[in-house]
Amino acid sequence: MLTDDQTKYLASIEKDHIVRIYPYNQVAVEKIEKSIDLRVKKHSKVLLIHFIGASALGISGQKDIDAYILCPPSDFSIHLPFLISQFGEPKQSGSTAIA
Repeated sequence: MLTDDQTKYLASIEKDHIVRIYPYNQVAVEKIEKSIDLRVKKHSKVLLIHFIGASALGISGQKDIDAYILCPPSDFSIHLPFLISQFGEPKQSGSTAIA
């Protein structure tokens, strides 16, 4: 059974959206995760990184890296400009979270 948030997410996906699945590439994933970790830690030791999704599980996926980068809510606006400069504009944004 899907939660309300899952149902909303699925409804937001374009009906003609094509998904491509690629084999897991451990070397590429490790390089990208290390790069992300180094950039974020260089900016702030306060930020916590949690890699999630197919790459974190070591399985085939969409050839992307999913991660949560966490900070105290009071510091959100301090770190947001840096994260945007490193990873691009968010697709969704709220007062305490972006995606």
